[in-house]
Amino acid sequence: MTSHMFSILVVDDDTDILAMLGTALRRAGYQPTLVTSVGDALQAMATATFAAVLTDYGITNQMASQVIEYAQQHDPIPVIVLMTGHSRDFLAEQIGRLPITAFLLKPFSLNTLYSTLSQCLETNDGRMEAEHPNSETVVYCQPSAWSGVGIHCRR
Repeated sequence: MTSHMFSILVVDDDTDILAMLGTALRRAGYQPTLVTSVGDALQAMATATFAAVLTDYGITNQMASQVIEYAQQHDPIPVIVLMTGHSRDFLAEQIGRLPITAFLLKPFSLNTLYSTLSQCLETNDGRMEAEHPNSETVVYCQPSAWSGVGIHCRR
């Protein structure tokens, strides 16, 4: 995997997960900025440019949708990867309209994280459809997938 020193904003209110992701991303050659709240994420995006935003869906008393919507206002728009412990059905019902590039169902392996970021960043065309060896964990979606009708992805 070639990381090209991409800068990645990581948002998660679980400091243990955040620390693990930060260490793993640094070891893979990425430059992670770690924050624990929506406010900190918005402030980081106001002062820096990120190639990707990796955000947890459930940030204590806050919504990842604020982070995602704010990221969409930037040029270039970063790759947005949503992490969640919720089911695919929940995702289809609750966040089907959010313009994310991919999502990772927790728990996920570091190899899945690395391959997701690598594919999304190297393709750099935003939402896409791709095969993945672990389709139960990660899904790449087409722009049409976010019509609010549901998530239409390859398995």
